[in-house]
Amino acid sequence: MTAVRDDNDRMNDGEPLDATEGPEVRAPNVFRGVAVQAQVDWFTTYPPRRRYLLTREGTGDDAGKRDVGFLPRGKVGILAAAGGAGKTMALVQLALSVATGRQWLGEYDVPAGEQGHVLLALGEEDAEEVHRRLHYAFRVMWPSNEPKHAQEREEAARLAHERIIVLPLAGKPVGFVATDRTTREVSPTSAHDQLLALLTHAAHDWSLVVLDPLSRFAGADTESDSAAATRFIQAVEALVNVPGRPTVLLAAHTTKTSRKGDDNPNDATAVRGSSALTDGARWAMTMMPEPQNFLQKSPYVHIELVKSNYGPLDKPRKVARADGGALRPLTSQERAAHAEMLAKAADGESGKGNKKKSQAQTKPDKPDSFGEMP
Repeated sequence: MTAVRDDNDRMNDGEPLDATEGPEVRAPNVFRGVAVQAQVDWFTTYPPRRRYLLTREGTGDDAGKRDVGFLPRGKVGILAAAGGAGKTMALVQLALSVATGRQWLGEYDVPAGEQGHVLLALGEEDAEEVHRRLHYAFRVMWPSNEPKHAQEREEAARLAHERIIVLPLAGKPVGFVATDRTTREVSPTSAHDQLLALLTHAAHDWSLVVLDPLSRFAGADTESDSAAATRFIQAVEALVNVPGRPTVLLAAHTTKTSRKGDDNPNDATAVRGSSALTDGARWAMTMMPEPQNFLQKSPYVHIELVKSNYGPLDKPRKVARADGGALRPLTSQERAAHAEMLAKAADGESGKGNKKKSQAQTKPDKPDSFGEMP
């Protein structure tokens, strides 16, 4: 018996579609193999549960839950911060978390089924700097040297060795897209195609791909040209389709105005470059060092999820810098001190408001237009 073929089958095979009411239409090659026919049971059964590379403990309306989705699997995201704020170290620590299952920044869990191989493509680092970053990140994430923890540290080091691949790319041209100066057409480069091939032909699946920083991979026109930015995001999305469907994270810089406080630093608009970058990414997080206190540099860094297309936003968090620039969760004493500081600040603002209100109430009324008090 011959199977009945519909437009979906014909499109996937590149055959002519039904042309009874007009000229014959052939699907371009870009559409071949991607058409999906809506199934009847899609409307009556629940879809597969969304996968998350990171989950968190619930807060607010989600209080009590342990597996609230935070960073989705198989999507493109952005981590944005000012230069020197710690975004590269945060991503190195994320690589260690995904490879070993250790919590990221003491707040976010890596589900057992999402752990796996990581590619760190570091456009501004050489091999020595990679060694330093991994060393200090590991020391902060596994701080105990006690003999009872030796086996745990050895197992973590083994998994990190097996699962983390690093590309130190300082000084190498790695732009993913280029603009033809005559036609203005934006196309993927050989660097993009070579990295895509490396990921595709690996002997294992991937859980995470990090491109740091975005400016090295994006091409010269991407930060100012929305068309080039859109094509760049499309080029990055191609990496999601390699074996394992990894999450792909871009490390981006924030704008000067957000760093000065003229714009909201904890907003998706704080990402430097064309708005098409954050429009195309499905997830965005910012990092902002705490303002300097007089002459003393604060060790604290604020992190906040500012865009999440596939899950709820999270409350702002705070982490601290440790030796070597690695990030660590706050101690209980630091959390208590921070809560006390916030309470004092809130009382101060409340006091100012009450003082202004009192002054307004005791201030004599102005005479009316006839010079008499009402």
